Amino acid sequence: MLFFCASPLILGANSEPELGWFERVDSRGIEEWVSRLLWNGTYPVFPWLFYILLGTVLHDLRDDSSTREKGIVLGILATSLTLAIAVSEGIAWALTSGDAVLTFFPANMPFLVVSGTMVALALRILEGEEGSGGNPLMGDRLSLLEPAGRLSLTIYVSHFAVLGVVALLMDGEPRLALVPAFLVTILHTIVWIPLAVMHERKFPGLSLEGLLRRVQSSR
Repeated sequence: MLFFCASPLILGANSEPELGWFERVDSRGIEEWVSRLLWNGTYPVFPWLFYILLGTVLHDLRDDSSTREKGIVLGILATSLTLAIAVSEGIAWALTSGDAVLTFFPANMPFLVVSGTMVALALRILEGEEGSGGNPLMGDRLSLLEPAGRLSLTIYVSHFAVLGVVALLMDGEPRLALVPAFLVTILHTIVWIPLAVMHERKFPGLSLEGLLRRVQSSR
């Protein structure tokens, strides 16, 4: 996991930070396709496998809360350091791409550390006393989120279709200001929760997850 976390440093200029979105989703020939897959696409193997390994580690340490909490503390310290660097250097803390401490395209090491810390912290908060035989935080009230969790791949793919339509409709229009853009983003995130509940009730087998299960069971 540490290797994948540090892979942005190892890749260096090979991640091609100057590439835009459309360049990252396009390739001309097999060589460029392989590079997009491995290290300079939108979600390349290096470093995005970090999140798969992070989930595996968190699962394996589910009975070792002390180790997980130490890791969270170290992550919070590292997160604080990235904020301090942003302030001292006078640059943005986080941007999708460009000159910032945290960048998403390509995903750099500070972004992986901070986002991984937030995942581990959120998990620790929400599990409450469940690890020691007690109840999770808020009991069963968060069960409303479970259908969305079971449809995470379908939602992920579908949300790009929605964003694509929005991009077409807003072509040539001025960009939204920060607050409206933030509100639209939150709304776009929340709306998938009731949609997932309805989907699970009406069309439980109609999903990418269901398709993958059928493919695996047919082997």
